[in-house]
Amino acid sequence: MRRREKIELIGVLLDVCPGESSMTDIARAANLNFHTAKKYLCGMEKKGLLEKKGGNYEITESGLALRSGIAKMMEATDF
Repeated sequence: MRRREKIELIGVLLDVCPGESSMTDIARAANLNFHTAKKYLCGMEKKGLLEKKGGNYEITESGLALRSGIAKMMEATDF
């Protein structure tokens, strides 16, 4: 099994939380353990990519823009 790069992991996390999603749902969808998911989600929230509403996360406009950019980059580098 290959290890995912940080940027790929951020892209996956942005993909799996288009609406309001709990940390547990996001971790399961991204195939991450809870500790790793929490680390990334907290960091992404601090950067303004996600917004926490109650116990759920929602992607922001900045997150949507980054998600689009990561998708283009991954597509361009897929050999």
